[in-house]
Amino acid sequence: MANETEILQWLKLGDESTQRLIDLKWKITKAEGGYFLESEKVPFTLQLGFHGDELMEIKLDTNIETATMESRDRLGTYRALLILNSQIRKVKFMLEGLGENVVARADFDLPTITKEELDNGLSLLLSSLYLMVRVLHLEEEFNQQIVDRMLMLVKELQSKGKSQKEIIDYLVHDVGFKDEEARKIVSELVHDDMKGNERLYG
Repeated sequence: MANETEILQWLKLGDESTQRLIDLKWKITKAEGGYFLESEKVPFTLQLGFHGDELMEIKLDTNIETATMESRDRLGTYRALLILNSQIRKVKFMLEGLGENVVARADFDLPTITKEELDNGLSLLLSSLYLMVRVLHLEEEFNQQIVDRMLMLVKELQSKGKSQKEIIDYLVHDVGFKDEEARKIVSELVHDDMKGNERLYG
């Protein structure tokens, strides 16, 4: 069983040259109700919270405000997020704050969590964000680092000996991509990486 101190140590003792999210060197800042996690290789600040000895959550605020959207756009966004919630395992999208910001959250059971499980959870959180960006057609509004992070995930899975089919299966069954979309993403990312990691968008 890992505790708060041990998990923070996992996140502090990192190396920026790694492909694994858990092994990045995270800057950890104490905040009300938990901690902020920042890394040069991740385009968003993550929020880490502990609830007693049983539950830990990691949240990612996309800074997409839905409260100010026109009614049709807001309903369309809500519908898309609800569909994503039915497709993605372990990560859910919700609304928080006065601006009703779109937030992605992953929950972990502390009594059974391992370093590998936390790494998988972080990867799934970032992958889910990538899926959300594509579903809502927000590529132009989001940093190229999201695409770069997805490429890092694919490369990490490759370094673990995963075949292209196994990577596609992960994107379909764990992240929630449709099979055709997952195949296209892996093909694009690997192709772009071979060409020198050219931009997917623009």
